[in-house]
Formats: sequence, C-alpha cells, structure tokens
Amino acid sequence: MEINHYFHYGEVYFDFPIFPCFRHCVTMNSMKKTTLQITEGAMILAMMGVFLLVDRQLAGSLSSVFAFVMPLPMAVYTRKHGGKIGLMVLVAAFFLNIVLVNPLSLFLVSAQEIIGFFYGYLANHGQNFKQILWKMVIFGVLVQLIDFTISLKVFGVNLDSQVKEMTDLFPNIVKMYQPSVLKNLVYLSSILLGMLQALSTCLLSQVLLDRLKIQSPVLERFGNQKPRSLYGYLSTAAVILFIYLMRRPLSQEILQMVGLTIGLVGLVYLMFWGCLCLIAWLMHLGFPKMVSALLVLIASLILYYVVLLIGMISIFYPKIRG
Repeated sequence: MEINHYFHYGEVYFDFPIFPCFRHCVTMNSMKKTTLQITEGAMILAMMGVFLLVDRQLAGSLSSVFAFVMPLPMAVYTRKHGGKIGLMVLVAAFFLNIVLVNPLSLFLVSAQEIIGFFYGYLANHGQNFKQILWKMVIFGVLVQLIDFTISLKVFGVNLDSQVKEMTDLFPNIVKMYQPSVLKNLVYLSSILLGMLQALSTCLLSQVLLDRLKIQSPVLERFGNQKPRSLYGYLSTAAVILFIYLMRRPLSQEILQMVGLTIGLVGLVYLMFWGCLCLIAWLMHLGFPKMVSALLVLIASLILYYVVLLIGMISIFYPKIRG
C-alpha cells in the first residue's frame, strides 16, 4: 500500500509519495537495533548462566565474589538499551535463576540482578554519579536486610549457626566480644555488604561504561570534590562509637543496634573517601581505571582499616588526594 503525503500551499494541494527507499532504510535500522538488543540480551543471560553454573559446581564457594559481579551485566545492558528492554531481560534472568539456583539463594541472586537494573535505570534518567550512589546504597541495604529476614523466617536459618561460622572463620577476633555482640555483627554484616555492593556496582559500572564507549553518569573530578569537614567529624565520632559499643555493649539491645548502625554508616562514609583516594593514587601512578577499581575493591575487603584511615585523612587533609 502506497502512503501519500499532502503538502498545502495556498489553495493548491500537492500530492507525492514518500520515497520507498526511505521507508526501507527506517525499517532496516529498526530491525538492526532490535536484533542487536536481542543478541546482546541473550549474551547477558548466557554470561550470568555461566556464573551460576560455575558457582554451583564449586558448591557456592564463589558466591561472595559474584555478589559484586552479578549486577554488572544488567547495569551495562540497561544503561545501553533502556529500561523497558532491560526489564524484559531481567524477567528472563529470573526464570533462569529458578532453574540454576537453589531456593535459599534465589532471592539474593535475583536481587543482585535487580541492583544492576536499578543502576542502569537511574543512569538513563540523567542522574549524576553521586545521586545514583546514595540511592544505590539505600537500595542495596534494603535488599540485604530483606534477604537476611527471608533466610531466618522462611528457610529457618539458625542465627546461632551463623555466629558459630563467624567464630570458626575469625577465632582471634571474635573471642574479644560477647555472644550478644556477635549476633549484632551478623545483622550488621548484611548492612555492610549492601553498602559495599552498591559502591562496587557504581564504581565498576562507571569503568565498564567508559571502556565500552557508552555514556556514563557524570562524575566530577575527584580532586574538585570537597566533602564537608563536619561530615568527617561526625563520621569519625560514629566510628569511635562503633568500636566502643563492640567492646562494651549496652544492656538494651535496641539502643545497641541503633548505635552500631550509626557507627557503620560513618565507617562506610570514611571508607568511600578512602576508596576514591586510593583510586586517584593508582591512576596517578599509571594504572588503568578498571585495574585501579578492582585493586581498591580487594583492598577494601581485606585491609578495610587502612582504607578507613586513608579516607579519614583525605577529608581533613584534601591535598593528599591529588
């Protein structure tokens, strides 16, 4: 069927057909775009499926690593192709999880993919890096707390067994604390994991998007960012409170948890600036962005006290950030 376009000039109407070749080019471009979205969506699903299969064959020994890796494919894909097509891939990933993941880990694995989708969604709506980061931190903490609650209430995971595992892993550290404090630590570890996962997703996604030549959220040069000294003082005081409550827990458990949570927020704030400071140093030494981000992520997990101290110093003495 031929489509005509009518052009009006005074009392005269001109009738001419739209060029068939133009319609053909538009159709071909649309088909190429759709094919690319489907192909890359299938690649994303295959990549996540391989991650899950490898973790399954190794009896879940890589789960802690995948917690920081799984959000990345969905983050990059959603940022590139938009929220609607990203949501379709996310739904397909959920059905893939049902097949490959045990029921206990189903929500957590799906939540990691949702975190990646959430990052891409925020990035597509013109928000800068700092705006995305704080929303991601809140979302990541909520996801981890929901997963922890589901594990306890639905699947009957024993909190005492979690404490025993912590005691076996860190015998020299946990023997300094009372059993009630160790139970608080299990809760707080979920909050800390949510914060670290949000931070790693934002940093690594930023690096991947730049590497793939996809527009990434606006990130102000680190040397130009000036955190308020007041936040540094409050965060330092919160960390001191955290250490005190760990050594001398309060008799009221609710106040104890509130105090520890405040302390944890301060701890993560200082670690955030410590991570950015280390990344700036490594890049100044010639390390690529991706390598710098990965090295700092590993350092924040193993040498978190060092990262914390660097963050504290960088706030009060910003010149060391370079």
